[in-house]
Amino acid sequence: MPSARLPHWFAEFVARPRVSAFALRVATVVDRPLMRWTAGRLRLSFVIPLVLLRVRGARSGLLREVPPLCVPDGDDLILVASNGGRPREPAWAHNLRAHPDVEGMRDGAERRYRAKQLEGPARADAWAVMAA
Repeated sequence: MPSARLPHWFAEFVARPRVSAFALRVATVVDRPLMRWTAGRLRLSFVIPLVLLRVRGARSGLLREVPPLCVPDGDDLILVASNGGRPREPAWAHNLRAHPDVEGMRDGAERRYRAKQLEGPARADAWAVMAA
């Protein structure tokens, strides 16, 4: 899905704490099956780039599907484990550190990825790409 700039009024509406909290809860629940059923082509969070990741649980070893926000950077994806601005990171971030080899579906294409946590200048560069 091509990235598009949001109208200013829409971005302000979505940025409201109650709206973003509601959208985060609803989209997270709805997007998993919707992306699975449509091979990643449709999702409720239509303006936010997502990838449907299959990550192994750190302790359980069970496969979990999560739809984190991502920004393409060449062949790579940049993920931010922000958990919607909450103080605790999302569980998938802990799972990803324990099992960095994952599969993901984005725009109908399945790919394998290897996650790594960025530090220093690489992290700053990735943040600049995310912010842009």
